[in-house]
Amino acid sequence: MNKEQALKQIEELKLFIQSIESKENLNDERDKWFLSILKDLKIGEIHDNCIVYRNSKNEFVFQDNKNGTIWVCYYRIWKILETKYKMGDDDIQEYIKDMLFKHLNWKVTTPVLSHA
Repeated sequence: MNKEQALKQIEELKLFIQSIESKENLNDERDKWFLSILKDLKIGEIHDNCIVYRNSKNEFVFQDNKNGTIWVCYYRIWKILETKYKMGDDDIQEYIKDMLFKHLNWKVTTPVLSHA
């Protein structure tokens, strides 16, 4: 994925989220929270083997590796799912994988945590 494709994907996500918010009320607080993170994504850096995504404060959120692994920021995502939403590691991995596929069409095989 090149920078233009990634930027297009983020813009499509923003439009999709706006359509969801205007058409229906999301019932799940966790999904609303996660969608707000996706909506705030910006491309940080593009390397040969990965794309680093950051939020509007330039804080690390995800690193999308071309091998299907995505590194997920422990402090901004994993820890919140673990503590606030009482999810175990396997459930967190499955939830992130499902949400990224559903909303960004990312085919992630393994979400793993990063302490970055």
